[in-house]
Amino acid sequence: MVGDDPTDLLGDWRLARRLADRRTGLSGTVRGRLTLRSERGQIAWAEEGTLLWNGSRLPVSRSYRLLRAEEGWWLYFSDGRPFHAWSPGQWVHHPCREDSYRGLITIAGPDQWRTRWEVDGPDKAQRIITRLSR
Repeated sequence: MVGDDPTDLLGDWRLARRLADRRTGLSGTVRGRLTLRSERGQIAWAEEGTLLWNGSRLPVSRSYRLLRAEEGWWLYFSDGRPFHAWSPGQWVHHPCREDSYRGLITIAGPDQWRTRWEVDGPDKAQRIITRLSR
């Protein structure tokens, strides 16, 4: 299936993200791009864009690494900490201090996919949905 192997998704993507804070009722968007490129046996993940939040317009960026492991691919933060397994179609979990991130990657085909994160805990109550298209 397309996307089970993240090398199927190499290249440039338009990124549209919607963020909703369920506690404050505030919401925002990120518009930008995601680039996935092969780099020495791993995949470099680089996001750049503009966050519109509560009247502010801010540049944002982040990077990850996708690495092949015995049990499949894993996404790692740029500092080397593990984030979650690459498991399209299955919920993944990432504890972050007292908060819990539950995520779902959905591949709609070779030119569209999305991520959904439900974040709950004492510090956050958010829904983050990112749509990616070529």
